[in-house]
Amino acid sequence: MGNRPVSDEELLAYTSTCSASANFNLRWLAVVATVMNILFWATDAWLLRAFPLAIEVLDRTRLQVSVVGVITIFGTIVFPNHPRLLGMIASTTVFLLISSCFADIGSPSTPWFHFLCPFMLWPIIVPLAPIDRMGFQALLTLVVVIGYFGHHPEHWQDSLTPCSMGYLLYVSMFTAFVGLFVDHNRARSFFLRQAVDIREANLAACVAEQTADIERLLQNQERIREHERTHLARELHDELAQELTALRFTLSATHLKALELAPELTPNLNMLASLLARTTEMTRALLTDLHPQILHDLGLSAAIDWLGNRTKERNLACDVFTSVATETFPPEIALATFRIVQESLTNASRHANATRATVRLDMKKNTLIASVSDDGEGFDSVARRSGASGMGLLAMRERARAVGGSLEVRSSPGGGTTVIFCVPLPSAVEVPS
Repeated sequence: MGNRPVSDEELLAYTSTCSASANFNLRWLAVVATVMNILFWATDAWLLRAFPLAIEVLDRTRLQVSVVGVITIFGTIVFPNHPRLLGMIASTTVFLLISSCFADIGSPSTPWFHFLCPFMLWPIIVPLAPIDRMGFQALLTLVVVIGYFGHHPEHWQDSLTPCSMGYLLYVSMFTAFVGLFVDHNRARSFFLRQAVDIREANLAACVAEQTADIERLLQNQERIREHERTHLARELHDELAQELTALRFTLSATHLKALELAPELTPNLNMLASLLARTTEMTRALLTDLHPQILHDLGLSAAIDWLGNRTKERNLACDVFTSVATETFPPEIALATFRIVQESLTNASRHANATRATVRLDMKKNTLIASVSDDGEGFDSVARRSGASGMGLLAMRERARAVGGSLEVRSSPGGGTTVIFCVPLPSAVEVPS
């Protein structure tokens, strides 16, 4: 607890916890006490064969105590919100019965009176307020005195009565102070757990908020990156592509003039034409990488086929299998699928030393599933996730999460890599069965 103020909600929670704990403890104490009473009852005839009067008195008392125990057990079930009242009634009744029983057997000069002292310890298990604990302990002590000396006032004349009473009071006070110590530690532990739970909840909320902020930042960066790609592709198409086209026409006209005026320049012009053709082709490929127009014009399946063909040009055999019978995907899902497949094939070609890759595009229960497998070197996916080299995978996961999907990476050193992207489609997208 310390210096931390306790709120009303925490105090109410502690009271409720103490009540539940008291009910549980009282019930099981009644169960254990009743069972042990019955077990010892069966051995009284042998253990107390030298005290026939004690056997008769104990038999009667054990029966009465067993009845009280059974009633207490049912009471904790029927009245779970009143464990302290039940405990007070049950304990005073039992103490009265037992002390009267021992008084019938012998005076304080005999051991029977001192068998009462261990019973004084049981209230420790029940959580109580300090005033309640002191009062309850005093009540039990008074009940023991009344039960023992009520029907046998002659016991007051016994020479060991002062000593026995002093011992009874000592045990009662000891139990009360130990109970206070236990209650204090019980309350301290509870409120410390509450403080820890509150801090954990606040920390979890803070982490969740920061994680959400990071995810939004990554998604925004990805949108900006895609926008810049589109803008750059448009600029290249409008400016560089036009310049290359003009250069091709100019070079063609120069080639015709050279045939008439300077035939010796023809080989050089042919080389320039070849370089220009390769540059034009590289520009087109760059434009497609930056902004996959084919994805918008022909759909996801055609774009994935095109990626497979592009991968083959990089000396990596690639097989594409698709069972998708619809192209009515939301643009953001189609683009995310295309980019994830593109990144996976690029990783297989550049980093995994793979010789073959397989791309599959399937639909299952209105969920689009894209997977890319390769026979490359593989890696430890767990270790890679926490390292700097796992940033590419992290970007792919964030791209998948941004459209409501998930990304799973299966890989092991020497065992190749499989990337599986799953994304549920909106209910408006109808998928043929």
